[in-house]
Amino acid sequence: MGPVPFGKKYWCLRAQGLLEVKGLWKAIEPGLDDDITKWSSQDKEIDHKTKSVLYLLMNNDSLDDIMECKTAKDIWKTLKEIHTKYDEWHGLLLLQDFVTTKKKNDESINEYLVRRNGLYHKVKNAGFDFSDQ
Repeated sequence: MGPVPFGKKYWCLRAQGLLEVKGLWKAIEPGLDDDITKWSSQDKEIDHKTKSVLYLLMNNDSLDDIMECKTAKDIWKTLKEIHTKYDEWHGLLLLQDFVTTKKKNDESINEYLVRRNGLYHKVKNAGFDFSDQ
């Protein structure tokens, strides 16, 4: 079985949902004890199962990025960063889209606001912060 084709846009949300349904999210949040030597056999099993699910959800390009990860929580942190961060250039393009976006003639106000809100979150994930000023 190859990686599930979630795509980058909603990878974290979908992966979290799957882990929750399988009862494995506790390996990520709150997470198991940081000291692996204190894990019970049940903790080890939960971590192994969670890692297995994460391996199936990632594409081959991400394998090098998680090679040093010891726990499912470490893998999650790495994959979440990969799937939510954008490079600087892409961030600037997103910011330009956000600033110049206009409502389309055939678009309802609600559709426009949903689209604009999506751009806002992408720009924020790219490292641009919007102050209240």
